[in-house]
Amino acid sequence: MANKGFCTIVTRSHLKYAAALGMSLRQYHPSLKLSVLLIDPIGDKEVSSSTSINLFSLDEIEIPMVEDMKIYFNAFELSNCLKPFFVAHLLRKGFDKIVYLDADVLVVNNFDALFEMLDEHAFVLSPHWLQPKLVHHSDVSVREIADLGIYNGGMWGLRNQDGGMAVLEWLMGVLPDLGFDDRHNGMFVDQKILPLAAQLFSSQFGCMEHPGYNIGYWNLRA
Repeated sequence: MANKGFCTIVTRSHLKYAAALGMSLRQYHPSLKLSVLLIDPIGDKEVSSSTSINLFSLDEIEIPMVEDMKIYFNAFELSNCLKPFFVAHLLRKGFDKIVYLDADVLVVNNFDALFEMLDEHAFVLSPHWLQPKLVHHSDVSVREIADLGIYNGGMWGLRNQDGGMAVLEWLMGVLPDLGFDDRHNGMFVDQKILPLAAQLFSSQFGCMEHPGYNIGYWNLRA
């Protein structure tokens, strides 16, 4: 069986959400622990805070210019920019498949379908909208969806093979320069970059079309 895992990235203020995410994941994947990158310094309290997660510090991850990024990115931007760096680190450490999840995700079932997709695709994303009628029924407008990005950056799936690492390497080269929350200038952290990555690496890309993998206020009226 492939060595599968989940990961997320948080500040200390959101570590409690990561712990809750880890506990909810273990209901459906009891043999897996959530890997958590804490962008604040790790103290004794954080190390012993939860048995449902494995904590990583920034010092453990190979991130060029991370000290500069901590200056020009705010915490939200930095957390999103670091996703490909953390996923790549875990894949290099021996994981075959990694699913990144935002810490505020509520898990209510297993991720078997996504892991199966990663048998065929090295890079999997989930779109915000799956049905055309959401143009008329969503609480979020077409303009907002286009502005925020058509894929949800709160969930990625990556497989440890040449195609998957190529996607991560490209993102690691782009996000440190463009990963700002600057919607007035057309940018919204990684979510505006992900559609471009999906196009550039289309032979490696898979689109998750199961509606249960991306439920939020943007598509509840489907």
